[in-house]
Amino acid sequence: MVKVMEYALRQLCEKITEKWISEHIEDSTFHEATGFDDGVRKQLVKQLEKTSDSYKKNFIDVLNEIEVVNRDLEQYYMHGLKIINIDLKAVMGLCAHYENPLHVFFHEMGHAIDYNRGGYERLSLGDSFKKAFSEDIHLLIERLNDEDEVFEMRRIRSDDESRGIQDIFSSLPYLNEKGEFEGEFNNVNVYNLRPRYMHQPDYWRRLNDPAIDARSELFAHISAAQASKKQQEYMREYFPNSFKTFTELMEKSRV
Repeated sequence: MVKVMEYALRQLCEKITEKWISEHIEDSTFHEATGFDDGVRKQLVKQLEKTSDSYKKNFIDVLNEIEVVNRDLEQYYMHGLKIINIDLKAVMGLCAHYENPLHVFFHEMGHAIDYNRGGYERLSLGDSFKKAFSEDIHLLIERLNDEDEVFEMRRIRSDDESRGIQDIFSSLPYLNEKGEFEGEFNNVNVYNLRPRYMHQPDYWRRLNDPAIDARSELFAHISAAQASKKQQEYMREYFPNSFKTFTELMEKSRV
């Protein structure tokens, strides 16, 4: 018990520097086909530097527990195999105009953190994140009754940095169909939002309660926002309780 306490204290007191980040990223985590090279490493270190110490710790600890591979053209985290599938070089090129060109990788790392830092239960399924998400959904319902708010929510579609927000907006019609939020959107037109970035209907409809996937995706989108001031602004604006709870969960899960 004493050794565990000493380790925890050392972790808490250890200064997180650029050198620390670089030293703790294990090259063996990344398969050659992912395109991981010095350029990707530098970009990863640069983006992690902008995040909180608690997020850095969770990110790197989980990163070194999984493998990053490139077996097909999709990007995803598969918990059964503990792998992230991604072409890092291609993603950096396609997303060069984003504040964080590796935000897709940070998104998939969000899924990995969700699964690997929640103990017996994923962090996004825990009571605290579930409660925060519910509060944010009910705030959204209020905003959808205001035409000016709806106009603004549609206007942000032109900003690629709002893609995470748009994706969760795309889940609203399906949240209304069944599960925890069934019928809650009956008096508002959720189709008015018309997001550009979204999961397909089959994804949102695959479970008995679409809110489970919506919470999981929001958790990952908040992870993607950690190195982007603009994405954080959108998260704080539309999912303030979930964003705050994510931060608290990172603090609790950091050692």
